[in-house]
This record gives sequence, C-alpha cells and structure tokens, in this order.
Amino acid sequence: MKQYKHHAILITTRHRKLIEELRLKAKEFFLKGMQAKTGHSLVGEITPSIIGDFYTMVIFPDGSKEGYETSEEADNIRGKIIASIKELNQKAGNQELSFVEISYGSDTEPAAIINEN
Repeated sequence: MKQYKHHAILITTRHRKLIEELRLKAKEFFLKGMQAKTGHSLVGEITPSIIGDFYTMVIFPDGSKEGYETSEEADNIRGKIIASIKELNQKAGNQELSFVEISYGSDTEPAAIINEN
C-alpha cells in the first residue's frame, strides 16, 4: 500500500534578484516536467522578512502518494531546483541561497531533513 510523505523546500536569501531568477526556473521546471498543468502553483511567492532584509520562497508538497507518477515527477523537479540553487551559488562564489528540503507526514517514517546547505 502506497503512503503519503510530503516533501517541501524552503529557500532564503538576501538577494531578491537571485531568488526571483530561481522562482522563474522552478515554475518552468513544473510547467515542462509535470503532466499536471497546475504543478507550477507549487512554487510559492517570494516573501520578505520583517527585519534583516531576507527573502524566502517555498516549494510546496505535491500531495501525491509515494511512487505515483505525480510524486515521481515532483521528486525529479525538486532535484532540478536544488541543482539550480547549487549552480546559482557557485556562480555567485558563495552560498547566497540557503535551502532545506524536508519530508513529513509519513505513517512509517519520522519527519526529516532530506537535503540542505
């Protein structure tokens, strides 16, 4: 029996243009890589912090059970988003974009940090 396990990515930076570039790439990944035409809606808005000049964006969970096509597509897209974060950081010469990928909501596994920088 397949189960739910939610995956999300939180991304934070002080560089508005960098996170805007990443957001456009993420939306494009969902538009091109997911059969569900509403997949791009999983890319959240960029939200400024109330102090400290930070900007944060969320990639929301897809809502599909593990192993189904939608889940697999979203897993691949999250991988591309993380690769893009690493690429943008490398171009900038340091870690301008911080991220954490988490999983939660499983009946059999605890919540966990899957990937981070």
